[in-house]
Amino acid sequence: MGWNRSRVLVAITAAAALALAGCSAGSGTQQTNQPTSQPATSPAPATSSASGGSSTASGAQSSASSGGSSSASTGSSSGGSESSSSATVPPPSDATLTLGLVLEPVSLDFTTQSGAAIPQVLLNNVYQTLVKQDQDTGEIVPSLAKSWTVSPDGKTYTFELQPNAKFSDGTPFTADDAVFSINYVKTKWTVTVNKIMDLVDSATAVSPTELKVVLKQPSNLWLFKMTTRVGAMMSTKHVDKLATEAIGTGPYLFSDWKRGDSITLTRNPNYWGNPAPVKTVVFKYFQDPTAMNNAFLTGQIQVITTV
Repeated sequence: MGWNRSRVLVAITAAAALALAGCSAGSGTQQTNQPTSQPATSPAPATSSASGGSSTASGAQSSASSGGSSSASTGSSSGGSESSSSATVPPPSDATLTLGLVLEPVSLDFTTQSGAAIPQVLLNNVYQTLVKQDQDTGEIVPSLAKSWTVSPDGKTYTFELQPNAKFSDGTPFTADDAVFSINYVKTKWTVTVNKIMDLVDSATAVSPTELKVVLKQPSNLWLFKMTTRVGAMMSTKHVDKLATEAIGTGPYLFSDWKRGDSITLTRNPNYWGNPAPVKTVVFKYFQDPTAMNNAFLTGQIQVITTV
């Protein structure tokens, strides 16, 4: 039963990463060949109480208002470790999960390439955001930020970062990386989703584990958008190789890309949070939906996505 649960968790990861991408392709759903599995559902559209979302190792819940209130609001987690919104997290498995997809990315760089294909694979698996959406409640919850506060005027966000988070190359994740990532969206991203960062007046590293972001005006949308691809935290050392490499803080490592066939992720052994539920995840691409369905029926893949 633990194996079935693990497969569902990673299937939900792929669906949530796609749904949170904010791309024109829309949200994805999956079916699995496990009779006990429940189909993943995509989150509702963004609102001031933003809904839906997950990562492979879910964070503890918090609540945060994103602006316009008369008193400061906060979001927090209980400590720096992650915990699933489910009652029990199964032990990590050494198994391989294979998902069937149609849209293969042309590049790994979602700062210059629009569409769902790249974030579907990398967001929340390899790249993480400061905050994310809880897959069950739809609340915005901690990820790389363990807590945050919002000023009474709704314009200043102060994030306390996870003190032990690291990029997969071993470099610690700090507030300087968060400042770099936010400014990189503003100055270097070419996809139109970057416009949300026009709201940011300044981003400052107060300390290695404290980030202050000041908005030009209160926004109910900005914090929600930080759960999507524009909120991905990147390493300053590797942004010149985004098209072919993916160095993030997430529970999985980018392992291999066989163009025209598949992308493989493997468990990050040095991940700062709960270990990824399965050791290897293969995103296998099919040009023919019939071939993908046949692969599903014969057990070559365990999950079918709608994109």
